[in-house]
Amino acid sequence: MAITIVQQPPAYAFGSSPMVYGLDSTVYASTGFAYIADVYVWTGSIASVPASYTYRFKLRPDPVSARYGYLDIRNVVDQFLSASTIAHDDGQAQNNVSSVVNVQVKFREYTNSGGVSAVLATSSSIRAYDGWSEVSDGLNVNLETQTGGILTSMPMSPSWIPIWEEQQMTLGIMLGSTPPPDRIQVNYSDGTFGTLLFSTLSMTGGNNSQNWMWFIPIGITNLNSSAIDRKPSDIANLQWYTIDFVQGYAAAYQTRVLADGGTVEGLTCLQAALVELTGVQSTYKFEVQCEPRYSPLTIAFQNRYGAWDYLLVQKKSVESITIERDTYTANVITRSAGTASIPSYAASKQYFNTQGQEQLVVNTGFISEGMNDMVKDMMLSSTLQLVEQEQGVILKDTQVTYKTSVNDNLVQYTFTLEYANPVKNKLWL
Repeated sequence: MAITIVQQPPAYAFGSSPMVYGLDSTVYASTGFAYIADVYVWTGSIASVPASYTYRFKLRPDPVSARYGYLDIRNVVDQFLSASTIAHDDGQAQNNVSSVVNVQVKFREYTNSGGVSAVLATSSSIRAYDGWSEVSDGLNVNLETQTGGILTSMPMSPSWIPIWEEQQMTLGIMLGSTPPPDRIQVNYSDGTFGTLLFSTLSMTGGNNSQNWMWFIPIGITNLNSSAIDRKPSDIANLQWYTIDFVQGYAAAYQTRVLADGGTVEGLTCLQAALVELTGVQSTYKFEVQCEPRYSPLTIAFQNRYGAWDYLLVQKKSVESITIERDTYTANVITRSAGTASIPSYAASKQYFNTQGQEQLVVNTGFISEGMNDMVKDMMLSSTLQLVEQEQGVILKDTQVTYKTSVNDNLVQYTFTLEYANPVKNKLWL
């Protein structure tokens, strides 16, 4: 008796897309044969597999081969994942709370003669993130190779991302097996720069699921309250800044330059130094927008990688309210000393179960077509918030036509948002 795991999800998987295991067995022809799969889902240390499984599945071999078994555990894992609650204006790094879980599957065999066997194969322990992949990406998509550790749909340079002077914004970082960046360098429009080391943010990795996703400060408000030097508030008339994610220079190079007094020893040393100095992994460009007429708003939404992205809506916004209510006919007759009468102010038609729902129509202003992926992620997101108002919202739009500079010259979008809570407080415990 033996089971071979032919296929399994990668070490860093999308928890809301197919997570498929393929199985083979040496006793597939036995009477009543089936695969038994014990699925374990937990948080905390990836090494601490629970004693009891979360779900058990019994799988018959597929009817074509009558041999191989296939198990997709996406629906099991997805119910344990939800958007992390963070402070969008924080200047510190904030770790994941509920967007990453550990997963392992143990496989057994069942036959009519032998019943359920002992564990015959155990899958790798993987990390499942609250994200999704597109159908064209295929099965068992590796989150790590798709993102390089930066969990955002924001376009990298040359596209400019509009922000405003009080922008609150974070960016998700995955501390995976590939060495992630260890700092950001912020380059300002006046030619100066500031550096923020991740070590000053107390970011840790290790085996604990809550430390695999971190949210670091990149908004103007966030950087001003962070440990970065220099800060955006030090720059008069800040027009733009770029965020470079950098893998630090090699310690051997730093030691050599210090020992040489800053000189380079020769061509071989120079070539090695140039390799070691190639530290920039990705760059994002932010342009400060001055809006004298309207009050800018920021829509925060959970993107395809399970982290937060932000879309600035800075032009005209219109707020409205929709009322829903029922009516009934009340008895308005009054009685006194045997005499019945109807008061002149009486209203026999009365309302009950009155409820109000507020909506907001917002406009982005002109943006780069490179941000269309962000629009797609927002349309598909299940969690949206208005940052400045600290309220959850629902996107009412169910269709959007992507705009491009070729077809539309200027790219601008209008969205209808509904506040996620009714006006009257009628929530239940």
